[in-house]
Amino acid sequence: LMLDSDQQDPTKDAVSSGVEIKRSTKELDKKQKPKRSGKKNALDQSEKKQTPKQSEKKNALEQSEKKQMPKQSEKKRKHSKTPTKEDIDERKPAPKSRRTQRVSFQRRPKVMLLKPSLALKNTESRSIRKCIKDDMISMLKMQRDDIMEDDNLDTGFDFDTEDGRGQFLSLLSSSKNDHSTAVPSSCFALSTDKEYAFDEGVVVPRSFQFYLAVACGLPIVDISFLESHSKKKRLGIMNHQHYPFPSIDKKKMAEEEKATHVIGASNHNWYAPQKATSAAIERHSLWTSGEGIHSSSDTLLPGTDLLQNYSVILLGDFDQPSVSKRVAKKKAKSSETTSDGSCTKGNITVLLQLCGANVYDVTSMAAPKHIKKGLSKSQLTDVASLSPLGHLEGSPTLEDVLQSYFESIDDTDEKVVAMVKDKSDTKLGTDFLAQFKSFASDSNDDGVIDVVSCDWLFDCIGDFQVHKSG
Repeated sequence: LMLDSDQQDPTKDAVSSGVEIKRSTKELDKKQKPKRSGKKNALDQSEKKQTPKQSEKKNALEQSEKKQMPKQSEKKRKHSKTPTKEDIDERKPAPKSRRTQRVSFQRRPKVMLLKPSLALKNTESRSIRKCIKDDMISMLKMQRDDIMEDDNLDTGFDFDTEDGRGQFLSLLSSSKNDHSTAVPSSCFALSTDKEYAFDEGVVVPRSFQFYLAVACGLPIVDISFLESHSKKKRLGIMNHQHYPFPSIDKKKMAEEEKATHVIGASNHNWYAPQKATSAAIERHSLWTSGEGIHSSSDTLLPGTDLLQNYSVILLGDFDQPSVSKRVAKKKAKSSETTSDGSCTKGNITVLLQLCGANVYDVTSMAAPKHIKKGLSKSQLTDVASLSPLGHLEGSPTLEDVLQSYFESIDDTDEKVVAMVKDKSDTKLGTDFLAQFKSFASDSNDDGVIDVVSCDWLFDCIGDFQVHKSG
């Protein structure tokens, strides 16, 4: 019965089956162990094969960690006082850029044209405006409130008015208070026309602007001088610390630059501009050292003192000033100085003042028709009381000048001449001198005072030597 019960007990069957299951699993494990060990060996072999690549990755990671070490050290050293190498590099000043601003003790040069801007070619006008835009030069002109005047290249001075002449002279004046430099060292004239070109320099046509530049003592160069400097600047060859300025010393002048200098005008002696420049610089140096005839003055007007011993009496009619642009362009095309309308009374006056002469304007007191008819006593009295233009009160009158000249004609270097526009007006000058001489002096000498024309003044300035006035 017990055997039957055991066989019939289901729990015993379950336990026995569980034991059998456990046994079967253990047996299976034992059977599968060799297989699992084979897989493990295969994995180990694959890992051994992959170790070089893994080592390379590991080395790369280590190197990246080493590179990151300085940054980590910087974080650690933020609270330390010892500066790192990178901190020292940061404290060093940054290198200056190649394009620096102009720093020069020399003033930016002022340029005066020898030709009206309306007569310039488009290429010439563009070259000049390009240099102005690049801050290489500035134009010598009168300051005006008109905005459009900034685009104008002409001087704009009206020499036929006393204010215009005074503004021009004061602009180029030197003062002891501001230690200003000589005019030839801060301004120069620019020519756009050539009559002849040599290795020694350029010969230009005659013009009032040429005589004005020589009377001021300005160096004169051709526009090719400015164009070459502008080209050098674009190529980076030019020294940006200096402004373009003509060399005054011939020994230091390069051969390339020598060919761009103006050495004279047509039918004039060569190197007259160079002589005038040297005379203006010497005049300024004497004034700064307290020597010469201008030593007592605090302000030195521009000029060369070419006619410093002369007193000039202006007589007759001169060219009428014209403000028409059409007339100015027509004048620029003319090559003859006698027909270009430049012989205005204002132009002649400013040239004489720059040459150091005393100018007495008789035309404002006595018209040519009055001289031909004969001046009255009241008119001669007014003429005798004339003072030189541009001088302060107390300057010698025309009567004083003539009396001292007649009394010491053989013992003085002083000269007195009467100036008319053309030689055709010579008789007008002799008639006036005869009338005034009988009024102001007892001398009977008729050939003492010479009558000259404007061409005499132009020849003196163009050759930079005083010609005989007879």
